[in-house]
Amino acid sequence: MGIDCYYHPFSSPSRGEQYTPEFLKMNPNHAVPTLDDDGFYLYDSRSIMKYLANAYAKGDTMYPKDPKKRYLVDQRLMLDVDTYQAFANVFYPPAFFKQKIEPDKVKKLDEALERVSKYLDQTTYIAGNSMTIADFSTAATLSTIQECGHDVEKLPSIKRYLTRCKEEILGWIELNQQGAEQYGQFIQNAVQNAQK
Repeated sequence: MGIDCYYHPFSSPSRGEQYTPEFLKMNPNHAVPTLDDDGFYLYDSRSIMKYLANAYAKGDTMYPKDPKKRYLVDQRLMLDVDTYQAFANVFYPPAFFKQKIEPDKVKKLDEALERVSKYLDQTTYIAGNSMTIADFSTAATLSTIQECGHDVEKLPSIKRYLTRCKEEILGWIELNQQGAEQYGQFIQNAVQNAQK
């Protein structure tokens, strides 16, 4: 979309920057990411993507205006929320609360990944045969799950999809992969410590 953004690398919530008065003015929910678009404050990554596509994209391929095509993008964004939640249910209790990994939650994560895989068996991208904002979110979630030690690439359609997205999403290494690797290492270390 050609938007210049200020990117604050490694601004993890654990540093507490989201609790400063300046940040709380922008986002009283103290969540990241947060975007200041000339005094209009946005938060929630998926909502931000929708806004940016509506406000700044040339054309509508990333977030179609056609109601049926847009529905597919919105539905796949919600599928991504569900997939991320299944991931969080497995990895957050051991990482943040020193609890053991629960096999039934791993099974639910695998079921969520199977649902993603079924869509990718039918189309090139998550919401059809053209890349959309749903792919930015889905690919980021899948790569994060992979970096945290769960093999998402055992499903051939997800493996093909991630390879494609890594090649086609501009700035993938800097904007996603490096952070996913660091986060994955943090989660894996915390999980290993919790399992002792």
